[in-house]
Amino acid sequence: MSWRAIVPVHIFLTALVDIYGSIFRLFVGKHMVVFINDFETLKDAMVNYAEVFSDRPDLPEIILISKRKGRRVCLGEQLAKMEVFLMFVNLLQTFIFRLSDETNKPSLKGRFGLTLAPFPFNVTISSR
Repeated sequence: MSWRAIVPVHIFLTALVDIYGSIFRLFVGKHMVVFINDFETLKDAMVNYAEVFSDRPDLPEIILISKRKGRRVCLGEQLAKMEVFLMFVNLLQTFIFRLSDETNKPSLKGRFGLTLAPFPFNVTISSR
């Protein structure tokens, strides 16, 4: 059985960069791991100090995270997807959806958060 991250790891690391800077350490299991989360700093470390990093052993926890063999699947996932689809189709058959203001169409760019979310817009729903 393999593991899958629920929240992408880069969001967690980005938050730590805002607090601690581009180089920080974390404990992964019982081992302390130094994270370099900046391209220029990483390039400088690998080019100028390659001999320091070349003989480091792989940590079992990092191997477990990076060499997973797929994702875990919920047994009810397909049923849930089918239910959402049927509910959505039922809404489309029962109601008419229109933009409240036809001249002010919603932006297709989106805003970045935990996921890419659309900008708010108003919709008028009427019965068929």
